[in-house]
This record gives sequence, C-alpha cells and structure tokens, in this order.
Amino acid sequence: MTKAHPTEKDVKAKAKALLDKHGWFFWMPPASQFGKSGVSDLHAVKPGVFMCVEFKLEPNKPTALQKAFLTMIHQASHLAFVVTDKNMDSFELWLKAFDEAQAVMQKGGDEKDIPNHVGSMLVNTSIDLVRGFCAVETLSAMAAHMPSR
Repeated sequence: MTKAHPTEKDVKAKAKALLDKHGWFFWMPPASQFGKSGVSDLHAVKPGVFMCVEFKLEPNKPTALQKAFLTMIHQASHLAFVVTDKNMDSFELWLKAFDEAQAVMQKGGDEKDIPNHVGSMLVNTSIDLVRGFCAVETLSAMAAHMPSR
C-alpha cells in the first residue's frame, strides 16, 4: 500500500483491483442487519474455484466467528484468505502464481507440469494469507503433505 496510513477501504480497493486484473468475479455480502455475522468481506469465483477473503488492517485480527467461517470454507477445499495492508504483496503474488498454474492445467498439464517456482510461490503466499486464521502447526502439516518434485 502506498499511503502512510492505509484504511481497510484502501485494502479492499487494492484487492478488488487485483481480482479484476486477474479475471475473478467477486461480490461483497452485505455487512448489515441482514447479513450473517462472521461471513467474509469478499467472495470470488473463477471457473471451478471459490475464494473468500477477510480484510484487516494490522494489527487487527479476524474475530472468532470470522475465523470459524474461514476455517469452514478452507475445510470444504475452497480458498480462504485474510488479506491485510501488510500481506497485500503476497495476495498479488498468489494471484499471479495461480494464473500461471491454471494456464498449465488448461493446456492439459497436471500438477507435476507446474514449474517449481510457481508451486513454491503458491505454497509460500498461501501460508502468509491463511496465517490470520490457521494455526502454524496446521500450516506445517499442509506443507508436509505437498507432493515432492
């Protein structure tokens, strides 16, 4: 973020611009009396992929309800991230790496055809983006189960 003191609105605007750039369709569920507590700020889809994003300014953290929602999305094998003013670069790198990996898959390749640097970027940025709701031990277990090349 370029501002000295970004707001959560700034974080959301930057993330939405990045999602647009990378071809995601997204919406923001209502945060009103008609919305459900704990639901993430933004939901996004690309063919075959669903993502939820909770936005925070550091040092703020997701609430217990927000963590529970993100965990539920993650456990259902979808993407769930906490994007902050401090990890926006990781979100941008994750989107870039995801596009590169998806391009390989669309050409008929599989996971082993994804270049190592792209796979590493996906793993490392994912760890940074789930840290806001996922325990470090869980992240280590996830990394241990990644296929070796």
